[in-house]
Amino acid sequence: MIAAVWLLTALSVAGEFPRELRAYPGTTPQVDGKISPGEYSDATAFTGVLDWTPQFSKTTDPADLALKGWVKHDGKKLYFAFDITDDVLYGIDTPRWLLW
Repeated sequence: MIAAVWLLTALSVAGEFPRELRAYPGTTPQVDGKISPGEYSDATAFTGVLDWTPQFSKTTDPADLALKGWVKHDGKKLYFAFDITDDVLYGIDTPRWLLW
């Protein structure tokens, strides 16, 4: 029985998970809604959303939800910064689907 469970586990495909993003110590950024030059140069950088698991529809074009992001910590807090460009302004270029 244990050998059968081990065999099934060994043959199963895990897909793209687990995913990992490591945050390393860096300087404390100024949290002001702006990404200043060099402010996240000591952070872990990540880009793109093409391989992300979609909630509604898959992103197939890098111009759609183009993402540059950074993550770091200062020993007390975790910081994320995002620079996102999208070719559609949801709720302006599209009908509003989310009501308050």
